[in-house]
Amino acid sequence: MTSLLKSPELIRVENQLISLLERTMERVFRLRTMDYKRELVHNVRREFGSKTYVNQLDNIITEIIKQSLLYTDSQMNLISAAAIEDSYVLTEEAVRISTKTLFLHRILSHHYD
Repeated sequence: MTSLLKSPELIRVENQLISLLERTMERVFRLRTMDYKRELVHNVRREFGSKTYVNQLDNIITEIIKQSLLYTDSQMNLISAAAIEDSYVLTEEAVRISTKTLFLHRILSHHYD
């Protein structure tokens, strides 16, 4: 299993985030006046505060959380499956030992009767 950071789903989300930031910064830097100081601050507030930007960023963050949870769930399933296999081996060994012990107990109890 690939790591979460190298998964195609997370790379796609990362590209969406980069694209969103690029598009937003392009709009921020579209200056129409010579008053750069004021216009840049105004554009940053307008673009990064817009409902469209907030919704898109929220969707990206939600997708990152979703992919993280899916990855964690798959890792827990792998760990759980391994634990079940180990548990099965231990249980099988315990049954084998207990069967031998019971067999020896029966032999010894018949021997001393």
